[in-house]
Amino acid sequence: MSHFYANIRGHRGEATRAGAKSSGMYSNTAGWKGAISVRVWYNNEKDEDCYAIALTPWHGSDGYSRVIAAGPLDASAPDAIDGGALWDENQRLREALAEAEVAIAALKKEGV
Repeated sequence: MSHFYANIRGHRGEATRAGAKSSGMYSNTAGWKGAISVRVWYNNEKDEDCYAIALTPWHGSDGYSRVIAAGPLDASAPDAIDGGALWDENQRLREALAEAEVAIAALKKEGV
């Protein structure tokens, strides 16, 4: 019996796949400019199923990977990661880095 189960549907119909505790499951669904990657696995230490969802570049598209959500694969679990908060923090850090790079360039220009 499978521990994980997945189905996908496209213009050629539906396909299903099964995964074991030892293998977990991984999938990508992509467009021209990016993909959503979904991974599920069994965490032996916590004795629970887990998931992670990430937005990733796809075959030469610009951008960077970022986790949208992650946590226990349990619809009743309150402690999943808030992907919106992760996105906001990521953006804040990128803006701070850009400001620091501008300041460093100005200092270099002044010969400091």
